[in-house]
Amino acid sequence: MTSSSQASQFPSIPFSATFPQQGFRLLELPLELADSIEKQRELGELRLRLQFKSAPALESPGHPGSRLQIQTPSSSPYGEGQGHLHLCSDDKAWAVKQVSTSNSVYITQTRTRTQWISESEKGTETERERRRQNNEQQQQKDDDGDVSMDLDLNMNGESRGYETSASGHIEADRDSRGDITIISQVKNILELIEVKSDETEIERRIRSMVPLYRGNDDERLRPETGPIVTLRDVFSDIPAPTNVISSVLRKLFVFTILVPGQAQDKELQVSAAYIPGAAVLLQSWKSFIQQCAISGVKVDRVRDLEVRDLQDVLSALRALADVEDGGNELVAVTTAILRRFTERAKVPCIEGESVTDLETDLGLILDLEYDSDEQTSKWNEPELRDAVGIWLLETLRDDASPSMSISPDEFLTRWTEILPDSWAKGCDVPALVAAVDGVELGNVETGKHVLKFNLDITDAFGARTGPDTAFTSSASKAAAVAKGPRHGADADAKAQKKRKWHEKFGAQRNVRAGTQR
Repeated sequence: MTSSSQASQFPSIPFSATFPQQGFRLLELPLELADSIEKQRELGELRLRLQFKSAPALESPGHPGSRLQIQTPSSSPYGEGQGHLHLCSDDKAWAVKQVSTSNSVYITQTRTRTQWISESEKGTETERERRRQNNEQQQQKDDDGDVSMDLDLNMNGESRGYETSASGHIEADRDSRGDITIISQVKNILELIEVKSDETEIERRIRSMVPLYRGNDDERLRPETGPIVTLRDVFSDIPAPTNVISSVLRKLFVFTILVPGQAQDKELQVSAAYIPGAAVLLQSWKSFIQQCAISGVKVDRVRDLEVRDLQDVLSALRALADVEDGGNELVAVTTAILRRFTERAKVPCIEGESVTDLETDLGLILDLEYDSDEQTSKWNEPELRDAVGIWLLETLRDDASPSMSISPDEFLTRWTEILPDSWAKGCDVPALVAAVDGVELGNVETGKHVLKFNLDITDAFGARTGPDTAFTSSASKAAAVAKGPRHGADADAKAQKKRKWHEKFGAQRNVRAGTQR
């Protein structure tokens, strides 16, 4: 037995345990994450956002409201099915695993003398009544009014060193320095295991949550047809890093519009999220390219696009949206297209807002905003060109009758009519057909090639894909076959002769300018 190195006059520290104990778990942080948190604390900038997430059951995009119990393989970063807990930051995700420990681990709480007195005097009504009765009995025994000790034994059977006065108030011994009390014993520890993000799985979950938007007359916009999904719902229910989810949202052209609330909140406007169908994307692109011609903005110029020019075009579209049915939705989808296919120099920042605020972050992620009119932007020309072709091909497929067919030359003409002139040379019809499900390049009795459409298309959920076929998957197919045989130069020449949309809308611009004078 060893003696204490403390001086004999140094007061002891009471040690106790509270019952019932509280339920705590220890979370063991990876060294990299712990260092990041500590560095930000030292700098006084807590910019790191951490969020616990667990994935709910998936819903079929073809049948809203019907939940599918999809079991993901054990190799999936999101565990076997829904309900598994993950800790997510903006860039990484960790699976939370509970492990048992054979060590005796206790969580203690230090209370100063003042805190102990305050907590004791805030006891339950039963304790207060008990102390009052004890004081009354003691006063009857002690006629001289001397104070008595209200003993609260600790684990060693020793007194804490607190006194109760005749009035029932607790008075602390001058030599007491508070106490340490055990509030929980931990038998299980939570470990964090880093998992890699699977964009295919994230896309599937987004599609299972976010409704498809086919137009302003789509019944899915009505609140009674299904639950309203917000961006906050998407980020909260998908156990993946925020930046990865944002990237997939961009690729799917997810946009938000204000719709009436549900049930008792119908008077309120809710910002609901939707995935646009191919027909909506095509219509939005046509409106944008026409407005560019009217405004004199050359989309295919060699130098970088001035952001100010894009903003002017969007402003004109917004002005038209106020008088056209469904115009606001088209502007929102157009913004999603620009967000997907333009490259910005830097991420915008809203002055006075904290980056740790989720709503602010979502605004930065999904809004087309720029810090300066002097900024420039670049098109991702090859992907945008193929995307427009895919939207056109999917729209024809979804509107086609069983006997409908179209020649490759006719399709190429329609495709290049809605593209800048310099982009037409990169159009490859065979590669595009290979990238879209439900379309094939066949022959007719005359020996000519035609595009044929198959209407019976189902996805992994058993629902018809229709216009919700992902451009992300189609684009990868198109890229894989992009090196195939290109369409003949004769077809390009024919399309060049018929491509007069820029002259038509340029003339409109000249007429407007003359009127203003």
